[in-house]
Amino acid sequence: MPRSCDFSPAALRWYYFSRGVAAPLSQGIEDVLSSTVMHSQANWRSSEAGGKARTAKPTSGSAEVGHGRECDPSFSFPSKVMQSIADYFDLRKEFVSFKMYHRNMPNEIVHLIVEPVHYICLLFLVNNFLPSVDGTGVNLGVVMNMVYMISYLFMEIPAGILYMPFMGLWYYVAVYILREDESILVLATLVTCWISLLLSHAYLEHKTPPAGPFFLQGFHGALFFIWLDLLFHFGYKPHLRGEIDALVASKDKKAQ
Repeated sequence: MPRSCDFSPAALRWYYFSRGVAAPLSQGIEDVLSSTVMHSQANWRSSEAGGKARTAKPTSGSAEVGHGRECDPSFSFPSKVMQSIADYFDLRKEFVSFKMYHRNMPNEIVHLIVEPVHYICLLFLVNNFLPSVDGTGVNLGVVMNMVYMISYLFMEIPAGILYMPFMGLWYYVAVYILREDESILVLATLVTCWISLLLSHAYLEHKTPPAGPFFLQGFHGALFFIWLDLLFHFGYKPHLRGEIDALVASKDKKAQ
């Protein structure tokens, strides 16, 4: 035990607190966590045993892998989240999902016009109504634009690089051309963009995507996908376009 003359009263109070409260509390938390882990392992073993009892002889290695993945405790919620993120940045999955609901030319033209306007409105609102990064003076509009550009590079590097000048132009419009007192006009334009996209899907495409992909792609992916679709029309990577078209056709066939 430390001598009282060696420490200030505040230090002594912390010492007695740690001995009397923090240590028992830490031990209690450790006991609870150990008990939880042991209980989870026991449940997993019992579910695995039950699954083996219910399952006949496996006919292929894939069946064993699939069953093991369902019972594998390592394939947890974080693993599923990481897999979902990886799928989102995979063009052969997310862009194919986008193309399932964007194949009518008039609808594609509406998106080509509306999506950049929608993005400019979002940049304007972020720049003018959210605080800047503390101590740097950097506004969140810059951060948002950089995040979008980098994320598009993860999807398709050459197309993302070609898109950067347009992203810079839209940032310039949102930050340096539009004035802060035009916020009502910007909000009205943003709402008009949403309504236009909904009407375009309802009356031009005759097909509306599910709510989840609609909002996620509407606020991020669609802005890049319209550009990628435009590049494909001008001959960009015909082998990739052929692969995407084949995947869309395959998904169409399964949906029928």
